[in-house]
Amino acid sequence: MDSQTEISTGLPAKQRHEPFGRPTKYKPEYCQQLIDFFSVPTTIYEKITIKKKNGEEQIIEKPVANTLPLFQRFISNIGISRDTLSEWTHKYKDFSDSVKKAKELQEAHLIENGIKGRYDTAFGIFVAKNITTLRDKVDIDIQQDITIEVIGYDPDVLPPTKLGKGKKKQLPKAHIIDV
Repeated sequence: MDSQTEISTGLPAKQRHEPFGRPTKYKPEYCQQLIDFFSVPTTIYEKITIKKKNGEEQIIEKPVANTLPLFQRFISNIGISRDTLSEWTHKYKDFSDSVKKAKELQEAHLIENGIKGRYDTAFGIFVAKNITTLRDKVDIDIQQDITIEVIGYDPDVLPPTKLGKGKKKQLPKAHIIDV
């Protein structure tokens, strides 16, 4: 046993490699709480009073978008940070599955209310591009095989060099054959 270890920590060398830090706040019940938090109805009904031409008032219910569930609000409710949410997602498989399900619910909420015109269009597009898998760009992968056949090669000509007053040597001619 190292006497220096005993003096500085009071523990034998074998015990000093235990993990340090604050214990995790993770609870398995957070998995269901997360799903419940994101399982809100997409539409709520707001009561509006309208006046008719004859002066009578009528109360109607108007459908409006429910508040979009956000991870920022959920983590604030349980008292953790984004970094902790990310750490739990990597460390706990059940929590990771719940996060994936929550993202799907969030995306469905956004799409349904967007289709119904319940969001400002520009802001809806911005949010959709940043918190969902939706994108407006199209990736096109074009691949084509070509063969280049060099006919004749003059090492004195390549690479091009300046010959005073901006004149360059001519490059050899090559034929490109498309396959």
